Amino acid sequence: MSSEIKENKEATKPITLLREDLISAVAKAINESKLPAFVVEGVLKDFINEVHIASQRQLEADRKKWEETLKVQKDKQ
Repeated sequence: MSSEIKENKEATKPITLLREDLISAVAKAINESKLPAFVVEGVLKDFINEVHIASQRQLEADRKKWEETLKVQKDKQ
């Protein structure tokens, strides 16, 4: 896929409104694409896979940061 999923740390809107915006944007893009459903389905499956990979990376980064924080706290004691 041509675009990589990137973490957005600049969100200022509540997550519920960001979610609503995303749903609207995806629906609009799908409708404007004029592609048949079987093509859209394949694209969305690929996209979901990329989102899953990005989510796993974020989980690992968060875990590493948490473990480092715990280690620093332990070392201070």
